[in-house]
Amino acid sequence: MNYRVIKSNDLFLTTDQSGDIPKDNDQGFGLYMKDTRFLNRMEIFIEGEKPILFSSAAEENYQATFRLTNQLIEQDGKMVLRKGSIELERKRFIYEGVLYETFLFTNYSPHPVAFDFSVILDADFKDMFVIRGYKEGKLGRHTGTSQENNMLTITYVGAEPLERETRIIWDTPITRV
Repeated sequence: MNYRVIKSNDLFLTTDQSGDIPKDNDQGFGLYMKDTRFLNRMEIFIEGEKPILFSSAAEENYQATFRLTNQLIEQDGKMVLRKGSIELERKRFIYEGVLYETFLFTNYSPHPVAFDFSVILDADFKDMFVIRGYKEGKLGRHTGTSQENNMLTITYVGAEPLERETRIIWDTPITRV
């Protein structure tokens, strides 16, 4: 199976085996609520590189766990981060209509390490049946992305015109958007 799915009531998430929703994916990966995709991109990077997958499992229909590690990171011919120095445990679950995700890093290097960890997110708010090619129609428009403290909000006005938004909240302040 080349994908992972978790679901609870009207909310479901489909991702690749690493837990990502890659940019411009043609598999329909995303976070959906009532047939609308509220996230169409969710990718993580360590020092700008995609982590390497160790394992992934979605043993319960509402939760999933992913174990990943860093690639070899070099800069100007010098090793910055040895391959496999950092283990990343990515856990997520859905509860009461909200997707929760945690990232736990373990350093297996004999020395302290510093690295950039980034998450790229986007929302297109497309209808699931448009994505699957079963339906055509007018699409709405992306109306903005805003960041305040530890929250990122992506907004959209549909053709209906119905306003939608995706809110992503971190437990620590966002450093860059």
